[in-house]
Amino acid sequence: MIAADSFRIPPVVRLALAGLAGLVLACGGTAGPSEDPGDARDPGAVGDVPEDVPAGDEFLRDVPEDADDWGVEDGAGSDVLQDPGGDVWESVTLEHGGVLVRSDGPRVFLEGGGVRVVADRATGRFRVERRLRLAEDAAWFVVVDGAESRAQFLECPAGTWGWDAPGCVAHQAATGMPGTWTARAEAFADALGEGLALAMRHQPKAEGPILVTTFHLRGDTTFLTADLLAAWPDELIDEDANPVRRRLVDLSVAAADVESGGALYLGPDPATHRLLDNGHDVYFDYESLVEPVGAGSSILFSPGAAANWVAAVADPASGASLVAGFLSNRRGVGIVVVDWVASASPTVEDAWGTPRRGMTRFEGRSHYLEGRGPLGLNGEDLAAVGAVAARGLRSELFYLDPLPPSGQEGLEAFARRYASRIGKRVWRDVP
Repeated sequence: MIAADSFRIPPVVRLALAGLAGLVLACGGTAGPSEDPGDARDPGAVGDVPEDVPAGDEFLRDVPEDADDWGVEDGAGSDVLQDPGGDVWESVTLEHGGVLVRSDGPRVFLEGGGVRVVADRATGRFRVERRLRLAEDAAWFVVVDGAESRAQFLECPAGTWGWDAPGCVAHQAATGMPGTWTARAEAFADALGEGLALAMRHQPKAEGPILVTTFHLRGDTTFLTADLLAAWPDELIDEDANPVRRRLVDLSVAAADVESGGALYLGPDPATHRLLDNGHDVYFDYESLVEPVGAGSSILFSPGAAANWVAAVADPASGASLVAGFLSNRRGVGIVVVDWVASASPTVEDAWGTPRRGMTRFEGRSHYLEGRGPLGLNGEDLAAVGAVAARGLRSELFYLDPLPPSGQEGLEAFARRYASRIGKRVWRDVP
């Protein structure tokens, strides 16, 4: 068993985590404007005005269809991979900044350093893997398996206001639902490094938003970032046919659970794992808890424990650990949910060398208090959606370090990267 003070938040992390609101959001709340230079794609100049759109059908899981083209010219921009998908999956390789994108059948690999993402265009799901050691010939083992991206939104009668207006109906869209999947990769550089971004686009079979999950890997690093864009192209909006008002409630960048057939894998047995829940259930963001994995009791995001600053999982039995959180909090609150139900726990055998049982829920989601209306998109987001005009919302930036040297070192690294991304200096000598 790990003692509470052996997993304490060190001074350097307290500044960027426990006191994050004062450091990052000194000029406003989580939903206000930001001067964060690390995400030029943010359509913050567009007002948050709800758009009247037609109601969509309920979504049902089914066999996926073939992928179609994005409607973007081939070769647009430098170092761009455009894959129209289809029955024959073209094999393409792209490399930049020490990061490689390659495809093998429907699977697309984004890999660099000691971490990689394997996205499946046939199912809309993905996995995150790590190397046993930082060497090109080292084997890969799974950390997050069977994950998908999800958007939860409300459709409310036209002329109403508020997320709880009478007649509002809740819907969920997911990349693992019926539809078509395409991939696009291109080079990027930001305050955290240089590498490749892989965007996986999902066009739903039924009515619903287009979902674009973008993964970012930087050369010589062992962490990844990702975000989710949900959007409705204007050409699909018929204001004369049963207009409704839409509010996005949650954008889950990564969700691995029983519903998706996924899990989070760390050490051999989650029974020995301990979770740092830093910022509990949004309204208790001043509180940090250390507890066994599976003992969480979130009120708003059950089942499991829900951390709204950062979460760390450590296994003192094997020494394995993981850190996950969000690097922005502009419009939504970043939530990391972790849970384990022993009776539903799957098992994996891979390069780790010992069969491992999985935690039954791992989710990184942007939660929007009372919902957010879709916004007009900027040029880069429109290209990602494949539309001339559209309205939607991009999630906060999710962060995952799948195997830091220790939980505490992983928290320190998260704080440094958060500060670096927004151009701040970490306060190291906290009294």
